Amino acid sequence: RYVIDGGTGAMVSIQGGTTTVTTDSRIGAANGVYDVSGGALNLGKLTLGSANAANLNNVMTVSGNAVVNQNQSGSGQNRELWVGGNNAGSGALVLKGNAAWTNSALNASTDVIIGRTSGSGQSPSGTLTILDNANFVVQTGAAAAKVIQLAGGPNDGATGTINMGG
Repeated sequence: RYVIDGGTGAMVSIQGGTTTVTTDSRIGAANGVYDVSGGALNLGKLTLGSANAANLNNVMTVSGNAVVNQNQSGSGQNRELWVGGNNAGSGALVLKGNAAWTNSALNASTDVIIGRTSGSGQSPSGTLTILDNANFVVQTGAAAAKVIQLAGGPNDGATGTINMGG
């Protein structure tokens, strides 16, 4: 598992080249920042705002001409995108400029969820923002992908928001 867990305010910045993550990827701290402003990022499952209710305000920004491909396979991965956690965290994904994001389904369990609970008493919040000329594509890949779900999961209490402009 690839976890950004450097304590509150941890940051990862990718400005060019190609970065490939073949394991589960997530921000595991409060106020974590994942900034991709150029190059290509290839990954499998990504969770922004995860692990527990204290993992709040995690933000991933993809900008410039950066490209993110959810096309990697690994143990237990379905190329899922969970923005606003699993286990009550909160997160945001911002795409702007000419950035491009492509989620390619691995199997019928592939989910794109904005705001997700995994148990009762949780209130995660997820926000997807698409600005300028940015592209966000959910495609079938090797199997039928589920649609984008807002406030998904087995219990009520999640909040999901999609903002679009540009």
